[in-house]
Amino acid sequence: MRDDSAAPRHLLLVSLAWSLAAVLGAPGAVLAVVMGLLLLVRTRRHPAFDSAGATLFGGVVVVASIALGTDLIGIPEVTGLELAIWMAPPVAIAVLGLARHVRRRDISPVTSLVLVAAVATAGVGVMIDHAGTNVGVDVYLSHVAAADALGDGENPYTDAVRYPNGSPFAEEGAVLEGYGYPPVTLWAYAVSTWLTGDPRWLNVTAWVAAVCAVLWSLYRRRPDLVIPFALVLAVAPAWRLVVFTGWTEPFTISLLVAAAFAWRRTAVGSGILLGLALASKQYMILLVPILLLHRDRGQVRRVATAGATAVATLLPYALADFALLVDRLVTRPLSFRYRPDTQSLPGLLDRLGVSPDIPVVVAVAAVLVVSWAVTRTPRGPDTFLVGTAVVMAVFFLLSLSFANYWFFASGMLVAGAAFIPGSTAPDGVAR
Repeated sequence: MRDDSAAPRHLLLVSLAWSLAAVLGAPGAVLAVVMGLLLLVRTRRHPAFDSAGATLFGGVVVVASIALGTDLIGIPEVTGLELAIWMAPPVAIAVLGLARHVRRRDISPVTSLVLVAAVATAGVGVMIDHAGTNVGVDVYLSHVAAADALGDGENPYTDAVRYPNGSPFAEEGAVLEGYGYPPVTLWAYAVSTWLTGDPRWLNVTAWVAAVCAVLWSLYRRRPDLVIPFALVLAVAPAWRLVVFTGWTEPFTISLLVAAAFAWRRTAVGSGILLGLALASKQYMILLVPILLLHRDRGQVRRVATAGATAVATLLPYALADFALLVDRLVTRPLSFRYRPDTQSLPGLLDRLGVSPDIPVVVAVAAVLVVSWAVTRTPRGPDTFLVGTAVVMAVFFLLSLSFANYWFFASGMLVAGAAFIPGSTAPDGVAR
């Protein structure tokens, strides 16, 4: 059986590249994503390939250095002090790692807590500046309007919810009607709004909880990997932007991480959480092939439960007005026009003067092929989550993609890597 002891570090390097793609324009994003995919292929074909700790520490420093020169890392407006509180801890620890080659005996829970605190502080800082205000993008405003509609007893998928079209290429004054996310997300962000006054607190809570869960799992099984994982999660350059916009990826990631924890304990429990994740965002439908092909223990019950759960979440609004629900969740998103600011291959082709139109059938075919490739040796939550990240990254590369998409692919890859089986020998060295 192949030794996967080094595999987590390989995946962390890929995740670093994809996290950087979230704040780069199309040329840089495509380069970063393709480099990550090539590293994945190299690792699969040459398992002995090892990414030394120094390589990973250096990668953290490089990602932070490049990201600090991009425009997206400064959205919302950020002061030098805020950037230092967020980025200085992971960069400083990575530099120390390069200088001293941090080993397991150097690992202290305090170091991990410092990195988690940097992530949490960056997110909370955004909320302190912007919570409850009218300043925000269309996604945030739609969450608020939907919570208000639910509170008034109205259907949020009707014109009871109206918010400005935030696309920089939309006509001035353009307004969208009806909430644009599925009911699972609708209710999650509505509850956050009612409890805290701002739906975006859910992003901070969900992501920090996912980070802590991943690190705690590693601390019990692979303590030598706690710091590398914490560094990659802390340095993710799109984090503040994801909080500010109200993009829902942190919520979906937290559901998938929870499903991974329940995976081997209860197929039904993990299936329920998977179903909620699948029903949380439209593009999650692309995971159906990998879910069906991932034939590990408990797969039939897990898939059946996930499917039933996803359908159940849609049923009340589908029964109320099926045509309206389809229009808001399917027809309208598919009707959105090409956007030149996409951080993907179409955007690169456009800049090169080539037609950016990549047929949807090509992207879907790629999803099917990659889903088959990543499920040839299914093992458990690790292979499912890593496969999920790769499948979505390939689709995002070939379609319209933005910062939140690459945040999702990077985060899922880290989560999957955290669940790769590993043991710790009596001498305290992970094997």
